[in-house]
Amino acid sequence: MIAAWAAVTLDTPSSAQTDLDLLGVTDPLLEPDTLGVVLDPGLEGVRLAMENGEYASAASELSDFLLLRTGHVQALRLLASCYLHLDDLEQSIQASLQVAAEDTLDTGILSSLGYLYHRSGDLDNASLYYRLAEEKAPLQPYSRFGRAWIYVSRRDFETAHELATRITELAPDFAENYLLLGRVLTAKGLYREAARSYRHAFRLDPELRTSYGVLLQELTLRHGVTRR
Repeated sequence: MIAAWAAVTLDTPSSAQTDLDLLGVTDPLLEPDTLGVVLDPGLEGVRLAMENGEYASAASELSDFLLLRTGHVQALRLLASCYLHLDDLEQSIQASLQVAAEDTLDTGILSSLGYLYHRSGDLDNASLYYRLAEEKAPLQPYSRFGRAWIYVSRRDFETAHELATRITELAPDFAENYLLLGRVLTAKGLYREAARSYRHAFRLDPELRTSYGVLLQELTLRHGVTRR
């Protein structure tokens, strides 16, 4: 696997997928407390199906449930999550838009919509929803994180750098952000600083090294960066 990734650069399709994988480190539609304290008893079977990975079955059951209880926010959120796991981004977006319409106080769904549009390649709508989420929750780092990756894809590394730096202030233990910062610093030719950022990410979350350690190796192989 290391060899296969050895040539990753900012311009390769594999690298772009790496960026999207970072955005999806968790299911953004099922963050803590987004379903409420108590799950509707009528959705207990759906929850069990999802826990068993039976997302198609759960989505079908949720669709039937929503025919009887239109606009049920918990059911819509679960449905959006099911479609995300089934890689049906269009359906996941539609369910998420319904959640946003039903619960106008839910900031998290705006960030989730940014993520879903980002995954689908619609960067304009992704930016829109990331910004809406950021306006409602300016101290939450994840929308900035998504926006920063959009700027990376557009090769606006200065703006991406500013956003990543701000995220380090808001969430100094957000390990994935230091991978973002490392990518930006690499693009700017600041290889030693990029290596420090990667190492810090791996100290915060050692599991990240398995998938992203190759980015640090690349600095050694391609740019001769050694630890001092």
